[in-house]
Amino acid sequence: MFKGRKISNEWKENMKKSWEKRKRGKNIICLQCGESKYRSPSQLKHKFCSKQCWYNHNTGVNNYKFGKKVTKKELERIRKMNLGRKHSIQTRKKISIASRKRAKTGKDNILWKGGISTEENKTKGSFNHNYWKLEILEKYNFTCQKCFQAGNKEGNRINTHHIFNFADYPEKRFDIENGIILCEKCHREFHSIYGKKDTNNKQLKEYLKK
Repeated sequence: MFKGRKISNEWKENMKKSWEKRKRGKNIICLQCGESKYRSPSQLKHKFCSKQCWYNHNTGVNNYKFGKKVTKKELERIRKMNLGRKHSIQTRKKISIASRKRAKTGKDNILWKGGISTEENKTKGSFNHNYWKLEILEKYNFTCQKCFQAGNKEGNRINTHHIFNFADYPEKRFDIENGIILCEKCHREFHSIYGKKDTNNKQLKEYLKK
């Protein structure tokens, strides 16, 4: 219909006026920056022109919860609400990436010492290692497989142990089958007997039978 046809300025102006008449929304004044922004009827409840303005308006001293202490009753309500709730692997990765973006790492951190962290420290602080650790803890129900004592807050701490040691077998670092739980005492005892290099499944089976 309009192919190859030029639209006159008068027609454009008439179409613009017609569109203005059909508008049911209205312009709102942003509470943060004061700029005018058109909002459709379904968006009239929004009082800001952008997410950034909303964030700037509701952080720090402007936040209605600023300086208020959370009551024990409120903490208990939040605890019960999140009890048993589990994030998916994709959500955990997104949270991990977002938290790393917010945190000042590398040269931007005031504790930066020129990049002296070892490969082992970097790997053990990664999402993959934390996920592997959580899977091992859940697999063995947070219980030492030597003395069968569960980890608790009273001082019985548990460790995730690589059956084939971390340094010599990089391909098995995040393998769920290459992990087991030992309490701190049993973990130290195992490494005092077999050392920390070139550990394997045969040594672990021998230790667990003792």
